[in-house]
Amino acid sequence: MLLIIFKALNNSMPHYIRESKKNLWGKNKLVLPVAKTTTYGLKLTYYIAAKAWNALPDNLGSVAEFACFRNELRKLRNL
Repeated sequence: MLLIIFKALNNSMPHYIRESKKNLWGKNKLVLPVAKTTTYGLKLTYYIAAKAWNALPDNLGSVAEFACFRNELRKLRNL
């Protein structure tokens, strides 16, 4: 999921994906959508994806190349 977000933010995805919900806030952070219900709202893919992206360390969100991002993400996962 984070790899797809990375591609969307770095213009590596098709236009229709890139332009849907690309709201940036601050430095490499996504706007966390408002969950209207706790039963379903907190389980929506775009809510979980934005929350996971925002939980990344700042240095990982600023990596420019996909291969580097993927490798750093793997290192983070193996900690």
